[in-house]
Amino acid sequence: MRRKRKAIRDEKQSRVVQLPNKYGVKNSAEMMKNHVEPQINIDMEKARDKQDWFTYYTLYKQRCIENEQEWGYQGVHFVSGIEVHDERFVELMLEKIDE
Repeated sequence: MRRKRKAIRDEKQSRVVQLPNKYGVKNSAEMMKNHVEPQINIDMEKARDKQDWFTYYTLYKQRCIENEQEWGYQGVHFVSGIEVHDERFVELMLEKIDE
């Protein structure tokens, strides 16, 4: 039984690795090796780790607005019931955190 399960598992793994997708990439690790994380995401992660919520939510708002400008639409983004496009978004989020 164990040998049969191992053979099935090995066969499935070999199929996944050997089948290239339409971009010629065999797996996600190969696809991600040239990926460069945007600086705004790095800064947001650092702010979150330091629990610097003012910087984090300021960058979050900036990232949402830049993404909308890039794609040419304005969406609706709520964080804890507060809309990102609100002028006082960061202040309201800080008040919410303090509660």
